[in-house]
Amino acid sequence: MSRFTFFDVETPNRNNDRISSMGIVVVEDGITIFEANILVNPEVRFDPFNIGLTKITPAMVRDEPTLKEIWPSVRTYFEESIIVAHNATFDLGVLTMTLVHYGIEVPCFHYICTVVLARRFLKYRKNSLDYLCATLGVLLERHHEALSDAKGCQGIFYHIVEHHGYNDSFVSEFYRPHMRGKSVSISNEHTDTNRNSYSNSYYKLKSNLTNSQIETPVQLKTTTDHFEIKDKSFCLTGDFRYGEKTDVELFILAHGGRVVTQVTRQLDFVLVGAYGSPLWAYGNYGTKVKKALDYKMAGQNLHVILEVDFFKKFE
Repeated sequence: MSRFTFFDVETPNRNNDRISSMGIVVVEDGITIFEANILVNPEVRFDPFNIGLTKITPAMVRDEPTLKEIWPSVRTYFEESIIVAHNATFDLGVLTMTLVHYGIEVPCFHYICTVVLARRFLKYRKNSLDYLCATLGVLLERHHEALSDAKGCQGIFYHIVEHHGYNDSFVSEFYRPHMRGKSVSISNEHTDTNRNSYSNSYYKLKSNLTNSQIETPVQLKTTTDHFEIKDKSFCLTGDFRYGEKTDVELFILAHGGRVVTQVTRQLDFVLVGAYGSPLWAYGNYGTKVKKALDYKMAGQNLHVILEVDFFKKFE
């Protein structure tokens, strides 16, 4: 595919399930064919934190169109392009949840995440958009202004391609079988056979294990009866009954938590998926859980939570 859509969203509140602005830059065969910073009426409340961060107020979007009104004019840039975003699962997750809210069919998005590429190729100490732009000399006019952030992502992507090349392995599929337990209408053109490799391993594991093995791969128990999500950090491991890891990540983000990729002494919780993982040996929950339990034994306030106990809190 020769068309790329560089994309960023800003949100009105901590739920991160509605859009207050979208930045879109569409490049086809090296030529920019569309560029816009679009204010969106999210039809929900604004948090003071988000207003301070994005500089978007309720008054600024009160008379702007909703995403339902905007989507027909921009959907082709998402359905017929490779979407490039910085922390793409966040931006696409917010877009998906907003589409679901309005009952709009959700296409299968093909995307590239510049955070993932930066970790693979640049290996800097930080991978935030502002840090990478400053380090690489990419212009970032105003951080957390959607079009500015989309252009910053574009510059990072161009730098990586120029210095490390480009191949199809950069592209993933953003597939949402459900969101927070709600059914999502998915384009009929998308089938099980072209899900991403994570989903394939999930269904392969599910078919190879017995029911008892699926429910309890090993005898591990949640190490705390009480927990909160807001302002806490979580590291995910294994395959989840709730959906893909990005589904669970978005659930945590929507409830004010943070998701990290490594188990450290500063971590609050390791969340273990109900289906285990094909990478785990029998009787072993993997290195993340082992490391967490070691830290807990050493006196760190770090807990392991099983998926069944985690979501039971929200039933």
